Amino acid sequence: MSNNGKQNGCGNARKSFSALSFRRLNVRWAAIASGQDQSLQHISELAEILLKEVQKFNLVEWVLEINEDVLGTYHYKKPPHKTGQLLFIAEESKEKWINLYWGVIGLIAQLLDVAVEDLTTVVLTHELAYAYTHLGADIDGHRWTAHNFASTDNCLKEGLAQYYTELVCTRLLRQAPQSLDAYKRLLEHQPLDYQVHHRWLEEFKPEEVRFAMIETRRNGPGRHDAFEAALTHTYEKLRKNNRR
Repeated sequence: MSNNGKQNGCGNARKSFSALSFRRLNVRWAAIASGQDQSLQHISELAEILLKEVQKFNLVEWVLEINEDVLGTYHYKKPPHKTGQLLFIAEESKEKWINLYWGVIGLIAQLLDVAVEDLTTVVLTHELAYAYTHLGADIDGHRWTAHNFASTDNCLKEGLAQYYTELVCTRLLRQAPQSLDAYKRLLEHQPLDYQVHHRWLEEFKPEEVRFAMIETRRNGPGRHDAFEAALTHTYEKLRKNNRR
């Protein structure tokens, strides 16, 4: 659930099942597979270990770790192109669009035990929030350029999209009462870049987050640390004014 210009991650991705599991089992498995170790006890122990690993395996996290864009994508850039020996930086496309990947949405919805319609609402809202943070102009007409948006820290882009997704799903409780539950169930399995917004929801008002986003957008590619600093500054400024 991202874009076609993703760069600069902020969080550590979870280690994959294969990297963790098969590294530990590699030596024992090689000995048994090669016939060097034919002990029934060792084979039985290996089978037991494999069964335990399968039971711990989380298919939802594994699918999301393969590619964070497997549910949907927001497209806003033309791909880079060459003219002779010169490579031109990807330009902003006049047309922007969102792709939803129905097969994966259906699979993840089944694994999360939520309705396809509710998960679709979550994915579409996330991608529209991406477009909003990129294209939504402030009162002076400022917005992120395609290049600056593409170069923004991934955790900031995902954090803002997640922040507005939760706000929208909360507002839609009457029209789509289960969409917030679908959002929360999916969130439990998403990478760290999708989790940075929790503090913004708990400690700041929507207007404070919006002001911080606008200030960050005016300074080129967005940096997570700079956004957090702008958020704290906005919080102090607005609440100080409210106390007068």
